[in-house]
Amino acid sequence: MDPTLTRVRTGKPPEPPAAQRRRGLGLRARSDVIGYIFLTPMLVALAAFTLYPLVETARLSFTDSNGVQASYVGLDNYTYIFSDDLFWSALSNTVYMGALTIVIGIPLSLVIATLINSLPATQSLFKAVYFAPNITSAIAAAIAFTYVFYPTEQGWVNALLGQLGLGPFGFFSDPGTARASVVLMSVWQGLGYTTLIWLAGLQGVPRELHEAAEVDGAGSLRRWWSVTLPMLRPITFFIIVVESINAFKRFADVYQIGGTDGQPGGVLTTIMLYIYRTGFNTFDFGKASAATVVLFLIILALTCVNFALFRRRLS
Repeated sequence: MDPTLTRVRTGKPPEPPAAQRRRGLGLRARSDVIGYIFLTPMLVALAAFTLYPLVETARLSFTDSNGVQASYVGLDNYTYIFSDDLFWSALSNTVYMGALTIVIGIPLSLVIATLINSLPATQSLFKAVYFAPNITSAIAAAIAFTYVFYPTEQGWVNALLGQLGLGPFGFFSDPGTARASVVLMSVWQGLGYTTLIWLAGLQGVPRELHEAAEVDGAGSLRRWWSVTLPMLRPITFFIIVVESINAFKRFADVYQIGGTDGQPGGVLTTIMLYIYRTGFNTFDFGKASAATVVLFLIILALTCVNFALFRRRLS
């Protein structure tokens, strides 16, 4: 503002630039303080329910603890974890079911989202239909699927297969099919979430790009491959990271179906189920904490790998 106009309007000489900067910094500092005051409840909750459990878990991983008493044992818990065949079996089961869920669920949800995006008149209906399983608890879904895939003809699927002269199959009771059946259930339950994320990304693709490609003679499939998919790279990265993390957190469904032993034959024992059984069945919280730290490091490493793979493509 012109200093002369300031003097005329206020009758006071204008503030020097240094004073104006100090006043601006003071106002900004007060605004920051107010912001931190509003953030305080969330920061306290974060420290109490996230940071403290992380630190305490790391501390317990170096102790022999039963939840009441603890004694320092150094790296003995980690030595035990890495020499335990059950741990490696649980890790193998977790990776197998997680990878199969990602390979099937992500492309399938993208196809469904593309189809829904092409039907603007009924988008709301299809979004509600596909998202409904996502709001169902994992325990409820596991109970429902147990009845649907019951190993005798009392189950709906085996009853249908019986009409075709097939089966009955022990979907959840046969070690050869139990993991694939759990994957089918998890794909069904998580399909709605990833579909909505894909749909949001599809609706954010500029229409001008499709129109330009159409003018150049590109068909629908070519436009989808050359225009839509490249524009969805950030969405792809987000979904893969989230689904990879969820894959290593699988617990409720396999616990409901196979119990703490991961039946049948232990093929449903995941890392989370291994940690739960070690901590709450045998009350060996030191080894359970060590397994938790190992799981945290695996998820962290996997997330860093995903960042490294997508960083160049996103830039």
